[in-house]
Amino acid sequence: MKKLFLVSLVVSVSCFSQSRDYKKRFKSDFFRFLTQTEEIYYVEDIISKSTKYGFELIRFDDGEIVRKSSTGNFIILEKKLSGDYNPFFPSWSIGSIVKKVFFLGDNIKDAVFLCVITEIYLLEYENVSSSQIKNFHQSTINFIDQYLSSNYTITSKEKNFKKPLYHLYFENKYSFVDKINYYSVKNDITFQKAFSFGKRTESRKIDDGSFVVDTYLGFQHNNELWDDLIKINDVAESLEANKKSTLKNLRDNIGQTNIRDVNTYDLQEMVQFFLDDCKRSNINIPKIETLSATFEPLDEGVIALAYGMNDDDKIIIRVDPSAWQNSDSIKKWYVLYHELGHDVLNLDHGEGGKMMFNFADREYSWDEFYTDKDYMFNYVIDRQ
Repeated sequence: MKKLFLVSLVVSVSCFSQSRDYKKRFKSDFFRFLTQTEEIYYVEDIISKSTKYGFELIRFDDGEIVRKSSTGNFIILEKKLSGDYNPFFPSWSIGSIVKKVFFLGDNIKDAVFLCVITEIYLLEYENVSSSQIKNFHQSTINFIDQYLSSNYTITSKEKNFKKPLYHLYFENKYSFVDKINYYSVKNDITFQKAFSFGKRTESRKIDDGSFVVDTYLGFQHNNELWDDLIKINDVAESLEANKKSTLKNLRDNIGQTNIRDVNTYDLQEMVQFFLDDCKRSNINIPKIETLSATFEPLDEGVIALAYGMNDDDKIIIRVDPSAWQNSDSIKKWYVLYHELGHDVLNLDHGEGGKMMFNFADREYSWDEFYTDKDYMFNYVIDRQ
């Protein structure tokens, strides 16, 4: 009985302490603003309130305070923590608080926020321990959870691994977030909302060569319109990715042959791909009676040479084996198209754009190859 009584007493004291701590935080305008549990809807009011608590409205390099993104415009608010006393933070806390506020439209005065993302960073040093920081972060999460449970109807709780707090940095710095979906009713209208929160760490090397671990707490408050915009944006990105993939396949493939699958040590197969590329581009190619593409040593610094220029029924290409072996795949294709520009298309240096420049003096990208190849082909088509 005594043990049972002691356990009950400990639980009661703990609950009383948590309840008292919650009430203190709830009554603090600053803490409610910090945790986005204060019902402020207009962006202008968020900015006004933030200045009261020492936040700075960040100006970007161009002097503007508003930035555009695929999910709406946003502003950034930042507060530096430099050891100032705050009853809810560990004493002598040093770090920063960043708030990113997303909204629709260009007029801040009338804009209602879509999403607010907050990140709190506290520096671990001799006056603030790692355990103090972790306790602060956990107590903040507990407050948010209790606030939502006490004031709204929770519809679901889940872990979200897909782009958690992605729009804070437009990259995935958080592994996952805990997401609480809930709703509120106002004037008989139901508003769906969500609160997400997560923690992350980063290892950082300091001046003495040792490492410190920085701990961050991030949380996001958004309405259902934000979720709809994210879905639309994801669909648009998927369509764009499919479009790029389709275009890439169209430019890389001729019939069933992909340029990147062609064996670059089979010179005749490479030449045939070039000829098929010309036909696809509606370039008239006479019947080839002689096709000779072989490896043989050439002068130093020369990768390949064409010997069949202005002899339309012949293709004669010689490739230096050593220089060829030391060239990457895209450079081999660039050089071969250059030589076949001479041999098949009868182009001199200076005709047909960059692909017909005298020297292949560097490495190339696939985008350069296609841009320069298309220019050369269009030059030939215009001349036909």
